[in-house]
Amino acid sequence: MKKKISIYLQDIPRGYYVFTDVKLPQYGGNLDHVVVGPTGIFVIETKNYNGYYILDGNKWLIYKKSGLEKAYGNPGLQARKGAIELITFLAINGINVKWIKPLFTVLSGKVKVQKRHHQFDYVHPGELVDYITNNHYHIDEKSLKAVAALLVNYSTEFSF
Repeated sequence: MKKKISIYLQDIPRGYYVFTDVKLPQYGGNLDHVVVGPTGIFVIETKNYNGYYILDGNKWLIYKKSGLEKAYGNPGLQARKGAIELITFLAINGINVKWIKPLFTVLSGKVKVQKRHHQFDYVHPGELVDYITNNHYHIDEKSLKAVAALLVNYSTEFSF
């Protein structure tokens, strides 16, 4: 699953760093992908869900034969939690960033966004590179390199 997203992210331009399967100390899980570049830092949660989902603000719903139901978990909130953990981890290590954008993507299912949530975004896998490179937030070169140098120690794969 992570390898499939890595394929989409391989087209990211020079100057961006892509980290896969980032395991931060004292964080119970992992961050599927972290992208660091001139347009900011992005935590990407990836799911391989089948079915048809509705994102309605903070509500994560699925169509079933019996009708629309609350879906298990919420990948947007999971990405947001990962972004908060990363901000905290960076601060502990002397790197202060004000903003990390949580994203989630779904590989095999279909997602309809009825109402965006202001604290995370759903992005189709094929649109990740455009979303990231067209973001208007900027990170200074010193912070970008410090974040990349730190994260390389906590990821199973990375590309520059």
